[in-house]
Amino acid sequence: MKRILAVLLTLVLTVSLVSISKAESIMDIDIGLTISFIDVGRGDAILLRCGGESMLIDGGSRSKGNTVKNYLDSIGLTELTYMLNTHRHNDHIDGLIWLVENNFSVGEYLSPYRENFLDPDGRHDKMVRWLRQRNIVYHQIGNGDEMWLGNLVHLEFLRDESKGGTPNSYSVVTKVTFGETTILLMADVEGEAQRHLLKEYGSDFFKADILKCSHHGTTAMVYEFLDAVDPDLAIVTNSRKKNSGIENQLNNRKIKHYYTAEGTVEIQSDGLDWTVMK
Repeated sequence: MKRILAVLLTLVLTVSLVSISKAESIMDIDIGLTISFIDVGRGDAILLRCGGESMLIDGGSRSKGNTVKNYLDSIGLTELTYMLNTHRHNDHIDGLIWLVENNFSVGEYLSPYRENFLDPDGRHDKMVRWLRQRNIVYHQIGNGDEMWLGNLVHLEFLRDESKGGTPNSYSVVTKVTFGETTILLMADVEGEAQRHLLKEYGSDFFKADILKCSHHGTTAMVYEFLDAVDPDLAIVTNSRKKNSGIENQLNNRKIKHYYTAEGTVEIQSDGLDWTVMK
């Protein structure tokens, strides 16, 4: 049975069969995959680290660019192997633009859009101009693409490319697998796009230990999709909203959950179990 251990500062919250006495005993040990959900208020900024490589998935809004930079500085990370933008909304891409503008070192930029995509809001175009100026490699990803991080973490990218829709509908879902542990990062995918992916891949594909809820928990998830994921823990990249759709869903299913706007959430996996620190 997988175990998820939750630690709040030095207080242990038992959500599994095993407990740990001190938070410091977790943080000082390299146990494989580390994922940090950085507190950028309402927005996504998710850092994956494994095997000497790193990937920042989205960067929050422009006003949070320095917040993300400060977090990277605090853990001694001076360059990113990959930077991934799930879609072109400001609370996902603008913080990434800020980092590149301010000369943060990035090896490769991943995007669901063509490099010459005409963005009506101009954000994608602005990013491409900065990438060219900084000589950062641009790579387009699409539905079904896969890659490895640090030669150990398997990443699968999913995207509803079936019809027209909002940027949220087309945003990139990332399934992260390390050993026997799995986490699903939903970006802002909602409603019909969730139903489309469920139909395309089947419910078994989406089973995950941890779920990053879609669109900052502002709306409820499709019930069938949430049933398919059936997570033990959920992360909401927003502040707590009493009686919101996602809050009620998670409470009704007795799924433990954290809001990142209440503090950065860091999770670690050794390939068998998860440790969660807030």
